[in-house]
Amino acid sequence: MPKAEELDQVCAELDTLAIRRLELMNESIGLSSALESALQDGWLQLAKTRIILGVAQTRAAQFDDRDAEATARVDISSDGRFAPTTPDEKSSGEAEDVLVKRVSPFGVLAPASAKLAEKRFVKAIELACEQATTRAALAAANQHYKDLAAKKSTLLRV
Repeated sequence: MPKAEELDQVCAELDTLAIRRLELMNESIGLSSALESALQDGWLQLAKTRIILGVAQTRAAQFDDRDAEATARVDISSDGRFAPTTPDEKSSGEAEDVLVKRVSPFGVLAPASAKLAEKRFVKAIELACEQATTRAALAAANQHYKDLAAKKSTLLRV
């Protein structure tokens, strides 16, 4: 392939990759905003729960966290996607909702605000996984862009 054709091909790839990088950056910013909103609303709902139940019932001393286990973990697939899973999902292979809370620390009759806070935090976990996937894709696109830019500079020198 002649040098000019190869240079044109590299430039076209760089242009396409530049657009893809901008799309990924835009998606990342949107996910960051959604994640911030979900976390902020979750903490607000938790504060409402604290007001409803009273400070005495919602302080840290009320909860025994010595035997606490993670209710969600993040797995990375072979294609680089991040996905939330429960700690025992791998062994049981269940396909149902992965982030179902087993026991609420507020009891069976938890206020609606506590349930809403839980939903917001579950959504935040999902958004964080999407954000991590997007950032990994952006990092790969950035590396590919650098490689192509280096190839372009060598083609221009020769």
